[in-house]
Amino acid sequence: QANHGVLVESIEKGNIDWGISIQKPKRQSLDYAQIGSFEVVFCCAQELYERFIDPVDLLNNIPFGETNWDRTLNNAIYKYLRRNAVIPREKILSDHGGFLQKLCARGRCVTYLAKNPLKEYEGLKTFTLDEPLKVTLYAIWKKSDEGLISILKLKELIQSNLTSLPHRYEDVDLQIEISEVSDDLLK
Repeated sequence: QANHGVLVESIEKGNIDWGISIQKPKRQSLDYAQIGSFEVVFCCAQELYERFIDPVDLLNNIPFGETNWDRTLNNAIYKYLRRNAVIPREKILSDHGGFLQKLCARGRCVTYLAKNPLKEYEGLKTFTLDEPLKVTLYAIWKKSDEGLISILKLKELIQSNLTSLPHRYEDVDLQIEISEVSDDLLK
């Protein structure tokens, strides 16, 4: 769920056991743990980037594309931009990040994306300003649900500090139990 408020409500109502957000919960009934982070970079067409002396001028003068999926992330990005004296003159709003990347590749806007070090963005130049914008990820769950198997396993994973994910989990029976699958459906 991209909307933090909806995610928190779903956890509170018991619709889901836990969730991941870029924002710490404020409610006393919820607990959380930091589980990772990612870096946000800006991108535009390589030729467009090369035309500007300073990336700040690029961000101030070329339309800035943003998705409306996550207001919290957008707020963090605009806070970062303001800290670097950037106030985009024009914005393009879209609910389709792929469309914004196509506009960027065509030299029509600048946008942001979560940096993937394993991916090459053909035709796009990625860049940051003074220091990279790091966004923290939090796992959130209801304190009263800490006895649930799903929360116990989540906390076990968080505390294990896995450096590599297992290729396959061996406890398929646990998943069947957690999913409350009827015996009538099993061999």
